[in-house]
This record gives sequence, C-alpha cells and structure tokens, in this order.
Amino acid sequence: MNKTSVALGTFDGLHKGHIKVIENAIKAAENNSLTPTVLLFNVHPLSVITGKTPPKLIPDEQREEIIRSLGAEIRIIDFEKVYTYSKNEFFYDILINEMNVGAISCGENYRFGVNAEGDVGFLKTECEKNGVSLLISPIVSENGEAVSSTKIRSLIKNGEIEKANEMLGRLFSYSSEVLDGKHLGRKLGIPTINQAVGNGLVIPKKGVYASFTTVDGKRFKSITNIGLRPTVENTPKVNSETHILDFNGNLYGKNPTVELVSFMRDEKKFESVSQLREQIERDIDKRKNI
Repeated sequence: MNKTSVALGTFDGLHKGHIKVIENAIKAAENNSLTPTVLLFNVHPLSVITGKTPPKLIPDEQREEIIRSLGAEIRIIDFEKVYTYSKNEFFYDILINEMNVGAISCGENYRFGVNAEGDVGFLKTECEKNGVSLLISPIVSENGEAVSSTKIRSLIKNGEIEKANEMLGRLFSYSSEVLDGKHLGRKLGIPTINQAVGNGLVIPKKGVYASFTTVDGKRFKSITNIGLRPTVENTPKVNSETHILDFNGNLYGKNPTVELVSFMRDEKKFESVSQLREQIERDIDKRKNI
C-alpha cells in the first residue's frame, strides 16, 4: 500500500475550515508522492457518544463527491469500532498500521481517542518519532467569527443563510424527489415543485428564499418557500415549494437540486389565495434583481 497523506476531522459540514484541512493533505501528498486520503466515519461521532445525531449540513453523497472532486480518496471507518481506542491505539493501529500514513493534516482543535485524550500536541510527538509530516490548520474565521458546523447549523435555523453560505464556502443545498402536490401553483399560473425537506439535513427557518434550482445540469433562478403552506394547506411537515423562473417542464420523479441564496421574508398566512398570488409575484420580481 502506498503511503498516505491523511486529512483528519469530523468533516460533517465540509465547510471552509474542513476544506482547508483537506487541501493541506492534498498538497503534502503532491510534495511527497503520497496518496491524499480523507478519513471519514460511517456515522457522526456524537450519534455514538451521546446518542444524538446533529442535523447534517450536506448529504453524504454530496460530501463524498466534493472530496473526490478536490482530488482526494476516501477511507470510511466504523466509528463504533474505534471510539473506545486510546490515543495510542488510534495513532498506531489505524494511522500507522492500517493507513500507512506519511503525512497528517488536521485542525488546531482536533481531538481523538477515548475521552478525546489525543490532541495536536500528542500528534506532534508521535509524528516526529515515526517520520510523519504534520500540518496543523488554524481555525478559519469569517467576519470575525470562528467557522464551525455548530455555528452554521444555528445560522441556517435562524434564516441567516447568507452568513451560513459564507462559512460553508458554497450555497446550502438539498436534492430530493419532486412530489405530486395539489397543483395550486399551476392553477395560479405560478407552477411550483414540492420536495420534502429533511432526511437528516438541518431544516432552514420557515420563510421565502431566493434560490437556484438545477435541473438536468442547467441552473435556473428560483424562489423557494420553506414551511407549512398555511394559506392553502398547513401541512404537518415542513415542505419545500419552489417556483423556477423561465422554466417549463414536468419534473415529477426527478431530483432537482435547490440552493438557498438569501432569506427574503417570513412565511405568512394570507387572507385569500389572490393575496398570496400577488405576494408571490412581488417575490418573483424581487428575485429577478438578486
């Protein structure tokens, strides 16, 4: 097995800080003829440690696609197998013996091993002993705030999608099958696609967002309502309803990707369907200029 340059972290959000760690691992690989590899766990560590899984910021498939597009391979390890490992067992059994590590990249606050006893200080000592290069990335900040998955989840839940996108380094997005709705939008002359929101992803604040929707590789401006559709239905589950500008076509059974750009307004219950239509038309006009 060729020696590897391994990126270590949770990588649950694949935000700017995570990307920096991965890029450093790739650079080290290029400079030392190593195989760039991102170590992922099969589940979020907190799901095992606390029994509670934080909502995702990115679907697993998209996360792996982005990592591979950067030029790194992926190694997935069963977290339940290693979460009781001591820091020495993790370093030597996993990194040295299983992964044949030649370089390690991680963030300055990276912790590992039972009770999070391993840190960058331990890594420095053991890497020096074993001739392993160590690259430590400082915490990345955006507008004076440390970038973290916890912070980004909070921003998305509060509708601060633009700040969340800045920390992610990309637009927050989701993709799911178009559901058959009540066709009210089409009757209003403003057709929409309905999609479920969830499947483990963090659910944004209810309201109307400027968005992009990608269909069959083509990206369109759109507006998206995240909520319960209180004027016409008041659904029990949060729903994504998107009107795609300058698009005509049947999308049932397809899985378009919706990217949220900015928060436009809160979800509101209107007195009539005609008032709802007038507001949607205003939203569309506003979206054209965003």
